[in-house]
Amino acid sequence: MRVLVSCDARSRSTLLVNSISAKYNITYPGPHMLQKVQSVSVGLSENMYLRMLNHTISKNTGITKLYSNFYHSVNLKSLPIHFSNMSLASFDLIFLTYRKNHTDRLCSFYILKNYTRWGRDPLNVESNIIIHENDYIHLSKLFFNETQILISLKNYLIHNNISFTLLEYNDVPVFLKDNEFPLNVKTPDIHLSMDYSSIISNYNEVDSYVKNNLNLSVSQ
Repeated sequence: MRVLVSCDARSRSTLLVNSISAKYNITYPGPHMLQKVQSVSVGLSENMYLRMLNHTISKNTGITKLYSNFYHSVNLKSLPIHFSNMSLASFDLIFLTYRKNHTDRLCSFYILKNYTRWGRDPLNVESNIIIHENDYIHLSKLFFNETQILISLKNYLIHNNISFTLLEYNDVPVFLKDNEFPLNVKTPDIHLSMDYSSIISNYNEVDSYVKNNLNLSVSQ
């Protein structure tokens, strides 16, 4: 069985992937191979990078987790051609995961990166975190681009009548429970769900900027 999970960061994709792996007893090799392609892409043409990425995806016979940020450097107009070369119809299951609340997504990403070493350490800060202006502007731009990428993939799948399941962050556990997927899988950072407005001192400032500059939704 081949499964594709295309996702934005902080959208509970790890919970979904690990549950799929446990239910169907299929492997998820981790993001390392795709990250390796991304790391050697400096100096490569866009076409060569996409060919390498597609080749790596095509070799995987289990679960492929495709982060939107793998396409940060790619012209959006090139994506439909790339998607057509991915043989998306060959996947048995395709999932797209996203997070509707971009502010909480940004806060979650910031804390995960800066306070837990990407989930390797427990969170030991309970309040007074400040996300500086340069950081939330930078992340908003990245997330805007990622959202455009996921929308592009969704539109491609719809246009080509390829079946997929679209899941928002809050819907992932509900979907798993309703479809009898295991929920007690190892997911180191799943407990990073929290009231960010009580932890981020300048939450309202961040929220105002994000709502004015990241007004995209994958569900539209």
